[in-house]
Amino acid sequence: STSKEKPQKKKEEEQITDVTRFLKTFKTTPCTKQEHHDHRLCLHFHSDKKDKRRDPYKHFYLQDDKGTTLPERLYHPSIYRTSMCNRLPNCPFGTHCSHAHQSIQLRCSRQA
Repeated sequence: STSKEKPQKKKEEEQITDVTRFLKTFKTTPCTKQEHHDHRLCLHFHSDKKDKRRDPYKHFYLQDDKGTTLPERLYHPSIYRTSMCNRLPNCPFGTHCSHAHQSIQLRCSRQA
């Protein structure tokens, strides 16, 4: 193993950890903002709860199980960022998009 391989492997492990952390927390707690804001760009779910998710690492469910919300399907670890975004360059979800905006963001479902 060369010294160049170690930093690359560490960087990949950090990206996986960051994705796992994001998928554990995104839209799993209520939003406390009182002012009007774009719910698509908010990390928390809102009063209508249509954007609420369960932590898929605590509550086992498959993305196509009956009763899953749209965000639970889109942000399920088995499909999150496994395809490129088709709304580029004007994606309204920005960095919170469930699809990859760059090829380096693409994941395979085995990384779940």
